[in-house]
Amino acid sequence: MRQRTLAAITMAAFAVVGLSACGGSSGDDVAAPPTTEAGLGTRESAPPTVEATAPAATPSVGTTKKPSTSRPVGKPLSCASIADAEVENAAVQLEDYPFDSIRLAGGLWSAEDGTQIELQDQCGLGDLNGDGVSDAIGVIKINTGGTGNFFTVVAWTSDAGRPRLVATKALGDRTPVQSIRINSSTRQATVVYLTRTPDAPTAVVNVRRTAIMRISGSRLVEVSHTDEPYHA
Repeated sequence: MRQRTLAAITMAAFAVVGLSACGGSSGDDVAAPPTTEAGLGTRESAPPTVEATAPAATPSVGTTKKPSTSRPVGKPLSCASIADAEVENAAVQLEDYPFDSIRLAGGLWSAEDGTQIELQDQCGLGDLNGDGVSDAIGVIKINTGGTGNFFTVVAWTSDAGRPRLVATKALGDRTPVQSIRINSSTRQATVVYLTRTPDAPTAVVNVRRTAIMRISGSRLVEVSHTDEPYHA
């Protein structure tokens, strides 16, 4: 009896194994659950990698450049640039030596009658006409062959970097200039020179004068001055 029971159990076991191998079951067919990874849900295939693509270059569109409305800055004068400048012409005359036209060459000019004109070292730079560009004021010494040396202050404005003669002022005989300074905001010049009191001999200078000058027509006119005693 025991042997028959064991045989029956063995046959039943084989039957169960056979059904499992063939995908059968004792109940309704149930699809096997999808494989999960670490119990975190269904493993899905990773989406395909998409490389970022730079946007296509947009063709440049030509633009028209608007012209600048600002006033161009001209070329300023320098003290060296007046060494070959005019010091007299038909419109701007020297008070001590009226002549048709005089142009320096390397700071010098001479005439057949022995007159010589020499540009002095004193020079001032600044805006005299309000165009934002530096102009120049210098000094010339005129000697007509005698003992007298007549000093004249000369003003030039910049014409594209070239000196254009605009005004002069005679200071008199043996009145050397010590310094020149231009105030661009007021368009005036401060000229310091030596002169004398009315009772002093011509060969003597006993006053240091500080004169404020400005351009008026073809002349440099004195606006005001202050004097102080000077002893050589």
